[in-house]
Amino acid sequence: MCGIAGYILKSASNIHRTKNQIVLDLLEKRGPDDYGLLLSDGESVSTGRNEILESGGQKLALWHRRLSIIDLTEHGWQPMSSSDGRYHIVFNGELYNYKEIRNELRTEGISFKTESDTEVLLQAFIKWGKSCLKKFIGMFAFAFYDHQQKTIFFCRDFFGIKPLYYAFTEKGFFFGSQINVVLALGDIKPNVNLDSSLNYLNYALTDYSENTFFNEVKQLEPAHYLEINLNNVTAVQPVRYWEAKADKISKKDISFDEAASTFRDMFLKSVELHMRSDVKIGAALSGGLDSSAIVAAMKYLSGNAARVETFSFIADDPAYSEEAWVDILTSAARVDSFKTSPSSSDFFNDIQNIIKLHEEPFGSISIFIQNRVFRLAAENNIKVMLDGQGGDEILAGYTHYLFIRLASLLKSGNIAGAINYVNKCLENNPEVSFKLLSSSSFRYLLPSSFYEKVKNKVVKANEVSWLDQGWFLQNGKSILPPSSIDTRPSSVVEKLIEDLKYQILPRLLHYEDRNSMNYSIESRVPFLNPELSAFMYSLPEEYILSNSGKTKAVFRKAMQGIVPDAILNRKDKKGFAAPQRKWMTDLKPWIDEVMNDKIVDEIPFIKRKELQVSWNSFLNGDHNNDKLIWRCINYIEWYKLYNFSS
Repeated sequence: MCGIAGYILKSASNIHRTKNQIVLDLLEKRGPDDYGLLLSDGESVSTGRNEILESGGQKLALWHRRLSIIDLTEHGWQPMSSSDGRYHIVFNGELYNYKEIRNELRTEGISFKTESDTEVLLQAFIKWGKSCLKKFIGMFAFAFYDHQQKTIFFCRDFFGIKPLYYAFTEKGFFFGSQINVVLALGDIKPNVNLDSSLNYLNYALTDYSENTFFNEVKQLEPAHYLEINLNNVTAVQPVRYWEAKADKISKKDISFDEAASTFRDMFLKSVELHMRSDVKIGAALSGGLDSSAIVAAMKYLSGNAARVETFSFIADDPAYSEEAWVDILTSAARVDSFKTSPSSSDFFNDIQNIIKLHEEPFGSISIFIQNRVFRLAAENNIKVMLDGQGGDEILAGYTHYLFIRLASLLKSGNIAGAINYVNKCLENNPEVSFKLLSSSSFRYLLPSSFYEKVKNKVVKANEVSWLDQGWFLQNGKSILPPSSIDTRPSSVVEKLIEDLKYQILPRLLHYEDRNSMNYSIESRVPFLNPELSAFMYSLPEEYILSNSGKTKAVFRKAMQGIVPDAILNRKDKKGFAAPQRKWMTDLKPWIDEVMNDKIVDEIPFIKRKELQVSWNSFLNGDHNNDKLIWRCINYIEWYKLYNFSS
């Protein structure tokens, strides 16, 4: 795990020592253990540390900051080069199956000088080119330079676990693990991206496309690569190299029990691979099924004598607290439990740091809670954390999948099955009412032409009072949700894939990366394994979300004997959330101050008076608008941080 950055210039230029130090400082927490630099004028290549800065004008620079996780010796240092000096790489991430790939390469006659996964990635790319990507189980963002061909290949992992940002300017191409590095390298004064701003404020969307909140900076989307020629630095379109797909398995091919057994083996193997580390590892434990399964699997695979440490947020509000479930798991698995219970005052004291850390507006206060869990782990000398992120997106863990399942049954003409499903679904999901289930499912049954008319009316009816929709329309922006997320999937699996690609998972991984890296912790997510997701999406729908409305049906079966029955049979779902409404009330003086800041009048699409009315409504008991208000407050503070109005 590391931080990477660099540039490809159209014309050679010297690197000023000040800029070099800025890059190293910005990426320090991502790689506190060491750093390295590659420079090339197109004819020669130099690698080293500060001493190579004295060389002449450069067209290419690659920075690397190292967090040592696998092969802690100097041999794992980057930028890493091939023995003949032709190929060079800077790599952020881990290849969990690097040992298996290394063994395969050895059968091809390739020898290795290190025990690092970086050398495996380097040699795999030299041997197989882009086709090596399909062999990987891991998280990665890397730049691979072929000095002979003068090409640089940039790639991001299947799910977007590790970030990669970039910008094309008149000077050249700039990239990095963080937006602020790209801005600093390219001397870019950013402008606000209006599409990202509108869709965040209106629909709570972030990370749903290549756009960021900065006009000039893009993110390389998950499962994409781009290739640039050193002698022709022009904007190129990224290419998708992998797609989550549903290759259906019929019920005749595999029974439910067989599917559960297969998934169990695959899941345990994935957890085992994700436990490969030369430093101390732990696990985030929310109390839900996914994180509980990972912790239980870690203990199961390690043996009774092994010590497993878990880190949990415990809310002081019983409505949000999952302490009872955390205690059930830690007691049954006999693992060590560490807990943190930050308050609203802690959040207030840290909010500016959190906004700066994440670089873009975020969805809720729960991001701060996650940050504190990683801080607790760092205080206990944890360098690697396993986390349950991605489980809901491959196992159908969210409430909205229940609605699509009902619609799917009705569209197939299975009326008796739909009636039985409704009755059982309400019994197994106490947070869902008949009104919610029926009305939400109806959306997926409407004819397309009628749905478009209804959608426009719904958008109008739910118009955010303090957001000037007219201003956006006058500036050529549509107020309708983006096409990539405004869909009506015909099956649960289609919706799972959408959430994986656009709607939910990308932003959750964004938060996870920033919060973990802030404490120099490598966060790993065993559910996000290409083989695991492909198998899950291939199963019959009722194996994923049962005919009785049980989410994660095949997974619950698979985890029997590993996860306590009380957690497997749990019906409620709290989610990983902070007591946002209470905290916002506690923070009234600060929120009042933000709303009264003169910067609000400089943001042309926020209407101060209407925002104040909405805030007063919240204070008077209308708590349905807390998420909207939070997004606006977060946006105002972010806007002020980057001084967009100057």
